[in-house]
Amino acid sequence: MSKLIVGNWKMNKSSKEAQELLEELAKKSSFCCDIVVCVPYVHLGLASRLLHKSQIKLGAQNCCHETSHKFTGEISVRMLKDFGCEYVIVGHSERRKHFAEDDLIINKKVLLALKNDLKPILCVGEELHEPDGSYLKDVLETQLKIGLAKLEANQLKNCIIAYEPAWAINTKERAPLDHILNTISLIRGVVRELTAVRAAVIYGGSVDFTNSAELLKQPDIDGLLVGRASLDFSEFTKTIHSCPH
Repeated sequence: MSKLIVGNWKMNKSSKEAQELLEELAKKSSFCCDIVVCVPYVHLGLASRLLHKSQIKLGAQNCCHETSHKFTGEISVRMLKDFGCEYVIVGHSERRKHFAEDDLIINKKVLLALKNDLKPILCVGEELHEPDGSYLKDVLETQLKIGLAKLEANQLKNCIIAYEPAWAINTKERAPLDHILNTISLIRGVVRELTAVRAAVIYGGSVDFTNSAELLKQPDIDGLLVGRASLDFSEFTKTIHSCPH
């Protein structure tokens, strides 16, 4: 299975800046791993046009938990499909914290995405860093068992689980490698209780080209969710090229 690198632009880039970066990325003829770029909603049309002949896949940063409704400002999964999206991030810690999205809402998004042939990138992770591990285990079990509820084994094959400890996002240092590997092992154990399928598990949280090679060479880490470093062409491509051939 190829490693997966997902760039999450968050709320960044003007139209001009987005076009410049997307055009540079689209010129790259080949990559040694699978690449997804999740741009703001307002840039989806632009990204769809510029990336459609490239190896890079298009993703969205969020979706509504309803197919259609009187929800001013929301975006449905059908709209994302119309733009050519193949992936959608759901349950990011920033959505959980600042927009009060709970696990039941996130589960609806996962199910809707799969129903509409989108691959959900389900973000899970703890808010606080506590060394004893009991808090982490409780948080992850809740997020995974509710977030993946009602999924069949064949659906889980199309899900990506992103481990993103909130305490490591937007910092200068990512989580320690042993913590990441132990947590991913814990995630896989919880998923095995739900189904025998091996789900893809990626890591996010202060990832850039200075630490990506160490992470990507780990057999149990299936890829990376990259935030800040995905906004710069040089940094992002260096991160991508750190993927083992």
